[in-house]
Amino acid sequence: MISRRMFCGSVPAISLSLATRSVVAQTSKPSALPSHGRYDYSSIKSRKPYRWPNGTSLAVYVALNLEHFVFGDGLGAELAPGGPQPDILNFAWRDYGNRVGVWRLFDLFDEIKWPASILVTHRFMLIAPK
Repeated sequence: MISRRMFCGSVPAISLSLATRSVVAQTSKPSALPSHGRYDYSSIKSRKPYRWPNGTSLAVYVALNLEHFVFGDGLGAELAPGGPQPDILNFAWRDYGNRVGVWRLFDLFDEIKWPASILVTHRFMLIAPK
């Protein structure tokens, strides 16, 4: 099996649809798109492998987001949209996570000695100071 990285490195050009080729042929000179200017583009194939100070090549950031949502207020993303209001299903998932799930994750992270950060809103701290 050929990996995507090997495949992309071996393909000389991207094949365009007939309609796209027609548009490209009619364009005399492509205009430059604005850039953020913070760094030059470099494909992953042309870069040296990055190493963190301790010699590892992978860093993982784990953060738990703790927020308070008012029941029946309609604020917040609907994880399962389209249900009747008040949105008991989505509120229950969030409420369970704040009351039970986060404590289980704290215990797990302590057990495996995995550092994690907590992102807590001010309103959540007022509602659940413990």
